[in-house]
Amino acid sequence: MELSDFFNVLRRFWKSCALVVAAALGVAFVLTLVLPKQYTAKADVFVTVMLGNSGGDLASGANYAQNQVESFREVATEPFVLDRAIEKLGLTDTDAAALAADVSVSVPAGTSIMTVSAQRPDPESAAQVVDAVAESLVTAVGELAPTSSEGKELVRATILADAKAPSGHSFPSTTTFLSVGLLLGLLAGVGQALLRHLFDKRIRDESQLEELTPAPIMGRIGLDPQLIDSHQPATVSRITAEDYRRLRTNMQFVGTSDETRGKTLVITSSAPGEGKTAIAVNLATVLAEAGETVLLIDGDLRRPRIAQYLGLESSVGLTTVLIGWASPGEVLQNSRVANLTVMPSGVIPPNPSELLASRAMKQLLDSAGRHFDYTIVDCAPLLPVTDAAILARQTDGALLVADVQTATIPQVRFALDEIERANGSIIGLVLNKVRSGAKGTGSYYGYQEYGDGARLKPGAAHGAGSGSR
Repeated sequence: MELSDFFNVLRRFWKSCALVVAAALGVAFVLTLVLPKQYTAKADVFVTVMLGNSGGDLASGANYAQNQVESFREVATEPFVLDRAIEKLGLTDTDAAALAADVSVSVPAGTSIMTVSAQRPDPESAAQVVDAVAESLVTAVGELAPTSSEGKELVRATILADAKAPSGHSFPSTTTFLSVGLLLGLLAGVGQALLRHLFDKRIRDESQLEELTPAPIMGRIGLDPQLIDSHQPATVSRITAEDYRRLRTNMQFVGTSDETRGKTLVITSSAPGEGKTAIAVNLATVLAEAGETVLLIDGDLRRPRIAQYLGLESSVGLTTVLIGWASPGEVLQNSRVANLTVMPSGVIPPNPSELLASRAMKQLLDSAGRHFDYTIVDCAPLLPVTDAAILARQTDGALLVADVQTATIPQVRFALDEIERANGSIIGLVLNKVRSGAKGTGSYYGYQEYGDGARLKPGAAHGAGSGSR
């Protein structure tokens, strides 16, 4: 992973990272409130060596004192010193080992000073323990230090000042706990973001699609923020209008095997709920508005919706033609958009795949190619059924819609493989609901509805930036 990829991951999951950091800081702060308070008192013991009056003697004495201080520091937490302090304090229920856990002795670098510290639940108790240990240490130094040949003490320990009861607790330290909480929160936040990135199979960027197929990205349809929580599809908004115009322009560059006929294409998706029907309707609309003659066919014989989108009669249509009960001209309906003609699905049949793979369907598409500049067929998703793969073979190719909020790499790969196995071609992909940063797919069934939660308003072409198919 490159550094730019790492920052992209953090940008995608910054909200969860912030929540983890906030939670860690919250835990750290709560711990500072609930953990038992400890108070630390300190006293300094200065060690001197009496070796002479000359400069050399004093220097030697200072070096000797520093060497001796390290030894006395070790002695300070031994029973030899602590037992006396216990006796002085009257701590009959405490032994030397227990008191040693509360007492520590440190020596600042380059000095002959021992700093005696004691951490206790009570500030007065901490000061009393420090004074008792310091006094016992001074006595121990006098007993353990060597004497001169004349019997004079060569090492002397002096308490510089009595310990004072601390005014505030030393543990838990709010600053320390919050600092550690922040560090752990950052590590945990970044860790969960990387794990989510690792296991997230959704489409995160276009480079992932480039690894799956050489087919180009024909369009990117934005997600209107006003429609994020809406269950109603909407007409093309000013946010998505330019996206559809770009898609129209790109589609006009797509060639056909026969330049004397119009372009025929099937629009599908890997899973339900990705907005394929809305994109089919709106692409047909913007093409017609540009002066192209367009035939929009509802080839989703599992869950047809185009007639409902556009407020048209759906009792006759594609299936009526395919079973020979009517001619194409008898079921075509004009939409409210000039140059846009619609063929609804007709009655839902028990055998959609057989009808779409029939010779009658091929003849219909050939005829449409001779009479219209564009023939757009909206078809069922590829993940549950193979209808779209069949039609991809009979048309100039398929335009695959991928909802960047829900579509996964395995789903898109499966859809592409289905079209390839059917000897169909991919014109390109359309990324739907695109926004900065990148639900379940529902289920498709034999002849029931696949759920997407959208309620369709008749009478208008609807936008793909909603929860529609």
